[in-house]
Amino acid sequence: MDMIGNLLLIIFILVLAYGMRCCSLWFWRRSPTLKEYLAKHVTCKGEGEVGCYRCGAFYPLTSDHLYAVRSKTMCSCCKTVLWRSEI
Repeated sequence: MDMIGNLLLIIFILVLAYGMRCCSLWFWRRSPTLKEYLAKHVTCKGEGEVGCYRCGAFYPLTSDHLYAVRSKTMCSCCKTVLWRSEI
């Protein structure tokens, strides 16, 4: 009985890990790409810079103020997810 319980526990952990991976992919795909972000928020588009739709801060695309977390770019002021990478 103890062996079956351990086997069920291992299967449960594997299913849970697979579900978390699929869930994180789903959340990543919910975020727009840079092209979709700029199409939706036209006022955030500038000459070589992109603005945050929430707080209005503008940063150059190569700025240290924007940073990627799990292939998502966030505003450093308000920590809003702006867009995901297109990879």
